[in-house]
Amino acid sequence: MPADTIYEVDITNENDIVNLNYCIDSTVAIHGCAPSATSNEDVNFNFGEVYPNPVEDQLIFHPQNNEFYDIKITSVNGKVVARKNNIEEKYELNTSNLISGIYFIQINSGMKSKVYKIVKK
Repeated sequence: MPADTIYEVDITNENDIVNLNYCIDSTVAIHGCAPSATSNEDVNFNFGEVYPNPVEDQLIFHPQNNEFYDIKITSVNGKVVARKNNIEEKYELNTSNLISGIYFIQINSGMKSKVYKIVKK
């Protein structure tokens, strides 16, 4: 991972309370990296699919079971550019307002969470 890249990090403890006084001068170690999709490859999840990848105007999330999902798309700078909560059925996310580049899509359901790279044409 490049040293000059900005990452969004969620910090929680067992009570879901974060005391920022302990975080101000802390270093966060990130182990591993999200799997990435290559050109013309759709991203398959064990709980659904996101396609097409690369995307032009509509990114489709198609869950495979009856759970509720939350989707968050962030730029490489960590800025949240799109968000949708409580998705239970096939959902089309409008991406026409995004500039071309690389984005990360985080999909959450209960305690499960996955982050994948998508490419906007």
